[in-house]
Amino acid sequence: MKRTLLIVFCLLAVGLSGMRFRAPYYIESTAIADLNLDGYPDVVASSRPVPFDSWRGISVFINEGNGVLTLQDSCYMACHHDHVTTAFINDNEYPDIITISYLLTDSGQSEARYVSCIYDYFLHGYSSIDTIRFNNDLAVRGLATGNFDGLYGDDVVINTSPFRKVGFLMSQGESLSPPQYFDLDNPRQQVIVGDIDGDSRDEVLVTGTTLEIFDFEDGVWNSSSIEPPHTMMMVDFSDMDNDGDLDIVAATGMGAVRIAIFCNDGAGAFTLDYTYQYDDDAGFIGVKDFDGNGLNDMLFGNMMMFNLGELEFSIPDTTYLECNPMSFADMDGNGTIDIVGTGGTASVGVVYNDGTGHFVSDPLPPEPEQAIETRLSNYPNPFRNSTVFSFELPESGEVIIDIFNCRGQKVRRMDLGYRVKGKQSTGWDGRNEEGQLVASGVYLCRLQAKNKAIATGKVVLVK
Repeated sequence: MKRTLLIVFCLLAVGLSGMRFRAPYYIESTAIADLNLDGYPDVVASSRPVPFDSWRGISVFINEGNGVLTLQDSCYMACHHDHVTTAFINDNEYPDIITISYLLTDSGQSEARYVSCIYDYFLHGYSSIDTIRFNNDLAVRGLATGNFDGLYGDDVVINTSPFRKVGFLMSQGESLSPPQYFDLDNPRQQVIVGDIDGDSRDEVLVTGTTLEIFDFEDGVWNSSSIEPPHTMMMVDFSDMDNDGDLDIVAATGMGAVRIAIFCNDGAGAFTLDYTYQYDDDAGFIGVKDFDGNGLNDMLFGNMMMFNLGELEFSIPDTTYLECNPMSFADMDGNGTIDIVGTGGTASVGVVYNDGTGHFVSDPLPPEPEQAIETRLSNYPNPFRNSTVFSFELPESGEVIIDIFNCRGQKVRRMDLGYRVKGKQSTGWDGRNEEGQLVASGVYLCRLQAKNKAIATGKVVLVK
């Protein structure tokens, strides 16, 4: 059943809890994607029933372009949507919504469990939903998407309990395959994906008493383990030593937060190079450049540690933030990372970065005079072998085009040097910084002139 909510309640919370945007249910999970391709990140929220709220489903909040969200649509679906993410499963540039749904009997027992795919939401709304049934004995502890096989279309990984399995659902162009399961040697917590060895295919990492890495190569899944100093509940991939590859940030969360950073040698081999412990609780990790200095900082729950360089960090600020963070993106367009989380039992909360890594209640979009209007387009799009970017510079200066994959990882920087005011063009051969062909998929392109981002675009590579 689908229902559209015509009235949106936006409540300004007290202190640093930020803007709250009402949903029809208790929010369990959020995901961020530019659903309508207008250049601004939108929010998808999912629910599970709680004693005081039996509504369950998926809602979409559209970003008005200044960080303020409008609840566009909600869909009542099967029970227990405690995980939601987005992906590009089929061959277009519109994001799809992926969620886990449980169907319960009248007595509350699980009758069936599904991976539900809402294809091209902005084109079709909730009219195009596909469900893939998986093992009814398995409860999902984690959900993530990435390109594991290098072919077009994102794939899906689920981390399950209590039977210690990880399941992979591979993109088949217009749908996902049934799950392929692998046994794990101990209980697991979080699952993340990222290209850690630079081969343009994402690897999968599952946390627990060991850090288990899965790599799909030549049609076969291979796995390897890293022994952390403690059982890790939270994990993220990010470049912590500023050498251009993805490192591992892992942490415990209950009673004392024990942090471990494993640095990447560039080929996917890791060494433990940093540890730290402080006495507090944390239930979520976020590793982003929050203060805009080019170094990735660490947020554990609501405790921030700023990156000072050379794997040195500020002491944790345990009174930093009053919200439960879930997702991260530049919501108001001012060039810094904001935080999206639960602003209440039935609302999405957003706190906005003031540009220094501190957060305030109101959006801080760029001043109108800072905006420089231009367009970045390319032809052909989609392309197979090469494509040509076209743009018009409002003034002369140094020009750079950065290309990112759908995970936000930079795959190529094209330094075009000094270009004069007016119409310009340059080509891209679909290769990354190492000269390797990147995987099929959707890529975000950002045009910078005189050290300012002035335009973005999307390009689709098919093979």
